[in-house]
Amino acid sequence: MLFLPALSLLLAAAPALDPVPGASPRTDLDHVNAQLLEEALTRVDRRLRRSLTLLENHDSWDRRWRIASDHYVVQTTLPYWIGRELADALEAMLPFYQNILGTSHLPTSPVDVLVFPTIAEYNGFGNTHGGTHSSVYSSFYADQAPGAPVAMVANDNMLALKIWATHSAVHQYLYEAFGPGLDTFVVEGLSAYFSLIYWSDAWAWGQLSELEGTRRYIPLRRLVNEGIDSYASEDTHARLVIQGTFFAYLLHFHPETSIVPEGEEPRQEGFQQFLQGVLRSGAPIAAQPNFRSELERLDGYERDFLEFEYAP
Repeated sequence: MLFLPALSLLLAAAPALDPVPGASPRTDLDHVNAQLLEEALTRVDRRLRRSLTLLENHDSWDRRWRIASDHYVVQTTLPYWIGRELADALEAMLPFYQNILGTSHLPTSPVDVLVFPTIAEYNGFGNTHGGTHSSVYSSFYADQAPGAPVAMVANDNMLALKIWATHSAVHQYLYEAFGPGLDTFVVEGLSAYFSLIYWSDAWAWGQLSELEGTRRYIPLRRLVNEGIDSYASEDTHARLVIQGTFFAYLLHFHPETSIVPEGEEPRQEGFQQFLQGVLRSGAPIAAQPNFRSELERLDGYERDFLEFEYAP
């Protein structure tokens, strides 16, 4: 019969079993078969229990998933695989933060990422714990809430989840690595740069072209001088697209400010060095000693930026 060769292989691989005293050869075989069957059933039961946990009901906030990577814990009622992918995506961004910002910092404790099922629950959390929160943009860093988590609202679009989560995770990272009171333009620009350019650069540059074509472009001098409250308005999307692509342009494309290849001498006036200097100072751009000259340089860079044509 067909099962006999398979049984022979199992018997060959199985550990030696003590014979039953006084039993016949047939009874010995029954004993072996029973033990093998018991071991197989135990393994199947263990695997089944593990798989069934993925099918448990997690569609209410009190039964939400808690899915951890090394430095993030995603709490969500969305399917497990979405939470797993989001936690892994946030973890994968940490080396990029370190490289651009010139720091070895990592979150000192796991950062909770609360993915609320509805906009009402998200807004309720934001209103309860204060801080800068807006339903216009679907995530924020809740530095005044217990545990200082990242909060966001659920979405079926995985790209949108990664962009929103990364944006506010950068806020958390900058706050912990460099302290509070950082320049708004730099913080929002870096958050937009990491979240938009790293996850969907072609889409971000396409959005910039659309803003220019519909005359919704916001001049950089205005963005530099405005505070965080300005980002709670209907043009939040425009602000973040402009800043994210502008930071990408100066970091990677402009011949005078871009990051040089590894092994070459860094630029004295590179944009990466400028950003690192502002972050280390802890002061706004307007308080920097060379603020006015930087504004003049910014005007020239903006003209180049608007003439630049991105090619993937």
